Amino acid sequence: MFDVLECHDNHLRLQPKYQHDLFEIGPLFKAWLQQVPGISQVQLEQGVDLIELRFYFAEQPWFGHYEHYTDSYWLDTESTTDLQSMTDLANALQIHIGQSIERI
Repeated sequence: MFDVLECHDNHLRLQPKYQHDLFEIGPLFKAWLQQVPGISQVQLEQGVDLIELRFYFAEQPWFGHYEHYTDSYWLDTESTTDLQSMTDLANALQIHIGQSIERI
């Protein structure tokens, strides 16, 4: 589903390989996250123009987001102190995507 991962200071940005229909994005995003080793308890909440996924990685709560108006995908966490967990998640996603991480 994604082919580029950008690592920012407080979130991870994902770039999709292809454009998807708005109604397909939530289930596809959820299914994709469920395939990443270490990610568990993925829950989907879908609104009109925003999709949010809640999940756990390394026993920490994370959020996956898609915003229709900006066509943006990103992952973040409520924890501002857990940079190691973000690095570990970025590495797991990088392996799943099969690409190197772009650090920004």
